[in-house]
Amino acid sequence: MNSFLKLLLGVLVFNKGPQDFPYSITLMRICLLVYFVTGLPSVMTHASLEKAMLAMALDIMLLMLFVYICLQAFSKSARFIQTITSLAFVGVFFQIVMYPLVAEIGVDVKQGDPTLGLILLVAIWMFSVYVFIFKESFSIRLPAAIGLVICYGFMSQIISGLLFPELIQ
Repeated sequence: MNSFLKLLLGVLVFNKGPQDFPYSITLMRICLLVYFVTGLPSVMTHASLEKAMLAMALDIMLLMLFVYICLQAFSKSARFIQTITSLAFVGVFFQIVMYPLVAEIGVDVKQGDPTLGLILLVAIWMFSVYVFIFKESFSIRLPAAIGLVICYGFMSQIISGLLFPELIQ
């Protein structure tokens, strides 16, 4: 377990890539399950448990489909398991970090609230880690990885918003 946390830290500080994760379908499934469970509380602030579960399942399916299509496009399909494992594991970390920050703000957002700056900082860090993982997984240049992360984010928001409009704020 200690080596797995070191691996997470390595990815979070851009020293390790998804290729450093073990190739394990079981580990990928565990990471996706934990990602699903840790994502539920934040989604449940806007929807019922049933809709939150559907929204998280959709999120996971979209992530897996997007990564699969990109890996096929770049002829790197063998990296699917490790890429999904790393994205899910990193996603768990950021969901755990972001939930208390976002919950603290709630609906009373005040200008100059230092929590807003912290949320922005964590969001930029999360975006950078996802770009790094995409860059390493797909063996592409930084601008292309930035573009793909932005495309994934927009695609995910649009599809989720169409299917679950109550989640859009």
